[in-house]
Amino acid sequence: MNILVTGASGFLGRHIVKRLKEMKYKVRAMVRQTSNTKGLNKDMLVYADISGKGLQDATKNIDVVIHSAGIVKARNIEDFYEVNTRGTERLLDAAKKNGVKRFIFISSQAAAGPSKDAKGIDEGYPCLPVSHYGKSKLEAESIVKTFKNHVIFRPSGIYGPGDWEFLTIIKYVKKGIKPFFGFRDMFLSLIYVEDAVRVIVEGIKKGSGVYFLSDGVSYPLKHFYKRLEDIFYKEARSIHIPLFFMKAFARFGTVFDKNGMLNRDKVEEMMFPYWVVKIDKLVRDFNFKPQFTLKKGLVETIDWYRKEGLF
Repeated sequence: MNILVTGASGFLGRHIVKRLKEMKYKVRAMVRQTSNTKGLNKDMLVYADISGKGLQDATKNIDVVIHSAGIVKARNIEDFYEVNTRGTERLLDAAKKNGVKRFIFISSQAAAGPSKDAKGIDEGYPCLPVSHYGKSKLEAESIVKTFKNHVIFRPSGIYGPGDWEFLTIIKYVKKGIKPFFGFRDMFLSLIYVEDAVRVIVEGIKKGSGVYFLSDGVSYPLKHFYKRLEDIFYKEARSIHIPLFFMKAFARFGTVFDKNGMLNRDKVEEMMFPYWVVKIDKLVRDFNFKPQFTLKKGLVETIDWYRKEGLF
């Protein structure tokens, strides 16, 4: 079976490619000419862009597309829709023309929006995205649903080796600071990358419709910090950042957070304290059981940061 993975040079894409190769699938890794392809075998690379260039060739003789390419931050609002929405539409058109049999789309929890409480929401809850990132992903989902044989995964916060989004906040805790956004605790759903990838690859042969991806736990942010304090053997000091300050300074996010985790679109999501999902459907259809606890996953992630000289 021939599998095309878009965004193959990204955090999640690299892990998907690795898993597929371990399972002896024939993998075509779609990257851009400017992508960092270190660690990817040259014989599996195909150069294309979801702007349209090379998509017909990339999807030729492909059985399944796993579409993980996209952007989580952008210089302007229109970029979210150009890449995440229209880029998905162009890829899907190419897949249809080339007779691709199954289309797996990696959406986001942001497409559904925040939950009303710490108990979380399921796939039947009305989608109310609050960021342009989330809105662009939701629009892409509606396009993917026109493909008869599809599955859509909405991951919660994915962390693990190769991730850069959690690096800044982990560094703060290592330095003895626990930043809280506003004066109330946040509740989050999270999933370790290997647990997420295992399900995504299983999606080649099973599943239908939309699935939230998380380890099934509702984490208070203070609990997340406690696990990091345990790993670093230190107690960090809590600092509460007023939300109106966050909104005011978000435009300068690259100054305060060079990894781009703080930007206006992300701050819109931080205005809401509950980002929790239920995974009953995932457990039912995939018999999903996470193999990584939060602490185990964070240890693996931090070990990778250390090996890469990031600490």
